[in-house]
Amino acid sequence: MRPEVLDYELLVKARDWLSDRKHWIKNALFRGETIEVADATCALGALGKVMGTEEYDVIQSSHAYTLLVAALPKGNDDVPSYNDAQANHRGILGLFARAIKKAKELATAPLKR
Repeated sequence: MRPEVLDYELLVKARDWLSDRKHWIKNALFRGETIEVADATCALGALGKVMGTEEYDVIQSSHAYTLLVAALPKGNDDVPSYNDAQANHRGILGLFARAIKKAKELATAPLKR
């Protein structure tokens, strides 16, 4: 599987999780005993949940996270700060929509030979 397809799938799953307003929180990576059984996450935590990790470094080193950063509104360069200080639920879903759009473009682009 192309890595671009995996990025797309991770972002879609994270967005689908967060589409339920009850699953989105501010000021914490997740709420629950572990990220796997968390009942709510921030944007970064949603990506970690579908990746199966709560390690910031692992999540933030993923290409899917890079796509989220690139999709941030102008003047923002950090997903957790945007999630906690500026965004509402609709803003987070918009962030994922923009990242998913780019991931889909990359996943369906012809392979370079």
